[in-house]
Amino acid sequence: MLINLFGKKRLPTEPDPVTKFQSQYSGRFVWGVAKESFQAFSNVFPVFIPRNHQKPVVVMSPSENEKLKSSISNIAQISFPAGAGYKLLCVIDGFSDAYLLSKNTTYKWDTCGPHAIILAMGGSVNEFANVEKRQILRYSHKDEGSSNWSNKNGVVALSARLSAKQIEAALRSL
Repeated sequence: MLINLFGKKRLPTEPDPVTKFQSQYSGRFVWGVAKESFQAFSNVFPVFIPRNHQKPVVVMSPSENEKLKSSISNIAQISFPAGAGYKLLCVIDGFSDAYLLSKNTTYKWDTCGPHAIILAMGGSVNEFANVEKRQILRYSHKDEGSSNWSNKNGVVALSARLSAKQIEAALRSL
């Protein structure tokens, strides 16, 4: 799977190094393949960013319920970037260790590409509602209800750095 996930802002006066055209944005391709025992992904730099703090970083929406935010803040530093795709990219790029979403506000197309990349990098993407069962997100069927293609049970994306047991322990108190 090959997807363009990220555009990085550049000064308007700086020409594009490939096309030589002046442009405000540039991008990069990030891809990942995870099929049974085969895993491969593009060179994602930086994969693991050294940090000055000891706590893992978890990205989530500021609209998540306060009890969830409080529980996670006991084990991690919380950050609130905008957009589901960007939050997943934060996990891929190593800016965060996990993305938590307890609601059905993302769709299959928001998570399928990043899911492949995170799996290829040794991480996991599961349903939030079934975090203890580690129920992987599925893409081969429609969900019931008005939001036919929503991730109705939420999303938990974990990098290889963060153990699912750490998140499970924090969520048990909810």
